[in-house]
Amino acid sequence: MSVVGELMEVPQGPAPTQPGLATHLRGHLAAWSAAQWVSAVLTVLALALGGLVARNVVVHQATHDVSVPRSGAMELATGVRFDRVAVVGDGGLVEVSFVALDVDKAQAFMEDSANSPTIRAEDRAGGTERISVMRQGHNMRPGQTYYFVYQNTGGAVRPGEHVTLVVGSQQLRHVPVR
Repeated sequence: MSVVGELMEVPQGPAPTQPGLATHLRGHLAAWSAAQWVSAVLTVLALALGGLVARNVVVHQATHDVSVPRSGAMELATGVRFDRVAVVGDGGLVEVSFVALDVDKAQAFMEDSANSPTIRAEDRAGGTERISVMRQGHNMRPGQTYYFVYQNTGGAVRPGEHVTLVVGSQQLRHVPVR
């Protein structure tokens, strides 16, 4: 018995007359009282507001992650921990802050102007190594913050981007710029 080439006739008739979901919901919603409508609207608004707040918190954390990575090897070699890179002075200067961990090494690090850290932009070619102001000639204390100030020629370093700090042969990558 072969079924190839045979067509089955489907009986045509009226569609079933069961009420659909939309019809059921319309009938149910029409029976709601004013208090139920107010409660439903307030619930929807509360959910929307909660979603908006959650979204803003996530966006804020994603765009404001300013934690500076650490390098134990760099800290051991220089005696400092970098803690901030910021564009200041109306965009014309870059301040690199660091905390003195080992005063003797940190003092030598600050006074070695021939091997000062350089800043490389990660999002484009360029950076800066032109130190404009260097705080020197004072007694350093462990845990105190010191800084270098660089010229930001041509806006090579921009807030919201990341840079690499280069000290000798060591690099500290993905440092956020404020």
